[in-house]
Amino acid sequence: MRASRNARRAASRAYVASASRAEKQTTGIVGLDVLDDAKATYEAICEEVLREVEVGIPSDAGYREAVTKLYAERLAKVRAGGSVREIEDAIGEGQIEEMYEAAKDELALIPKMRAWKPWDFDHEIEIIEEPKENPYFAEAAKED
Repeated sequence: MRASRNARRAASRAYVASASRAEKQTTGIVGLDVLDDAKATYEAICEEVLREVEVGIPSDAGYREAVTKLYAERLAKVRAGGSVREIEDAIGEGQIEEMYEAAKDELALIPKMRAWKPWDFDHEIEIIEEPKENPYFAEAAKED
């Protein structure tokens, strides 16, 4: 009896100690668990995205420019921020766990973009300086 009571106390102390280290207990989103060491985990995946997007994607490709800008800004905010909450507020895109999942999706997309090469095309793009008049709007203006 005494041994089991001591074991329960030790387990309780361990739980309380681990809970006090965690910044939050739940994301409040079904199926989305709280990240262990969220700041370091998210920082690492941002760095990985930045490394991966540089491989096989031209530096002037719009996709690479957009991904690099987004994740460089987020990485800077992670490194500048204090708590997970402060980082989430600074980035303003939800919880860090949600951003982590989005970064995992980005890592899955990068190899596909390399294969698809949307930056390579052999056709001319027509740039329209003055939009053509839409007949629908002209007809609607007559009715007013």
